[in-house]
Amino acid sequence: MISELNLLQDRHKAAYALAQLVEQDGAGSWPPSASFVSWPKSLQCYQNIYHELFRSFTVEEPSLCDDFNRQKRYEFRALMQKRLHEKVDLTEVGEIMKSIEQGNWSIMPRLQFNALYSIIAYLRHAYRWAANPVVRVAQLERFVKFPDQLEIPWQTLQKVFGCVADSGNHTANVLLAFDTAGSQIIRTNIGVSARITSTEHNFFLLFYIWEVKSVPIYVEIVRAVIAFEQGQIKACANGVRKINALVRELFSIFYKNLVHQRVSRDVWLQYTQGFHGWGAGKVVDAQLMEYEGVSGSHVLAFQILDSFLNLKPYLSEQELSCYVPAKQREFSNQVRRHSFRFKIDKDTNEEIYNEMERLVQQMKFFRLGHRKRVMPYLKQPAPERRHMTAGKYIQGEGSIDDALRPLNDMLVRRVVDTV
Repeated sequence: MISELNLLQDRHKAAYALAQLVEQDGAGSWPPSASFVSWPKSLQCYQNIYHELFRSFTVEEPSLCDDFNRQKRYEFRALMQKRLHEKVDLTEVGEIMKSIEQGNWSIMPRLQFNALYSIIAYLRHAYRWAANPVVRVAQLERFVKFPDQLEIPWQTLQKVFGCVADSGNHTANVLLAFDTAGSQIIRTNIGVSARITSTEHNFFLLFYIWEVKSVPIYVEIVRAVIAFEQGQIKACANGVRKINALVRELFSIFYKNLVHQRVSRDVWLQYTQGFHGWGAGKVVDAQLMEYEGVSGSHVLAFQILDSFLNLKPYLSEQELSCYVPAKQREFSNQVRRHSFRFKIDKDTNEEIYNEMERLVQQMKFFRLGHRKRVMPYLKQPAPERRHMTAGKYIQGEGSIDDALRPLNDMLVRRVVDTV
């Protein structure tokens, strides 16, 4: 499917945006490719630090003592600072980053740069929380000053990908944790029970496979848009029919894999979800800018389907610029600009109209099922921390139902808005 983009990209802006996303951010494929081998020595040290520190980062029995957790977090950060100071040559790193910003990929090709995005994101999340599972005293910290060794490459990484947040995102934390063979290389939980490690792996693999299965949908959407604008009504209707079938298959991945046997409700909240949250910020132009963590709303397929159906976007423009890479935003924007859903009516384009409405219903039923499937995961006990979700909400320590009410209300609104 990816090879066909070369034929389509000169025919439409949406096709060109998708081709640019694949060629540049994806390093020639999609999901985006990442290589964790053949790095320059001055950047390989980040991988080495990751492997050393994450071997003992997760604990199976989190402490409920705030004083103990403060001390352990202090010790972890002190060790990371020491390793970064010992191993990272900031001058060399700065020169490589400057060269990349100028478009020179000879020292670190895009495949390796993509992998660096994941490594630095994980080191930053580890520094932000300094404990896994996340603990209450870490959540109370609202400002985090990062070592220059984590700040300087992050600024370039975010500039190249086109995001502005201090925190990671779905692309860095999930998709680019996998190598070119589709094997998960970067993970949070190492050296702990199989139930914890398999839950994390199966959850991340779900979203990686999700993106693999989304590629034909992206291409068919581009084809349908081109067919409609060229007046090829029959081809357009056939295209939307294919999209419906592909989306049905895509959603089945979620239903088959987000089950207790593969993603344990008992450990997911503490050992997979929490680390990828954020809930801290910095002052920008005299204003407190608080960032969120990784969220399912960052997933490209949701944005593209919403754009194709001209549904109300879930994320604001500011949120998109924080967490969704620029080329993903551009592809979504082009699909939305060329959405034909409200340009057709049942009387003149009945076949297309009916297929588009079936697709809307699929989205609505998926969102209903998603809400029902995820809430039990979010209601699991995690006594070492305050209630929170990885994306938006960090609440107090009252009832879990009260804490999750804003999220539940938002999910209900998304169902209502899917019309």
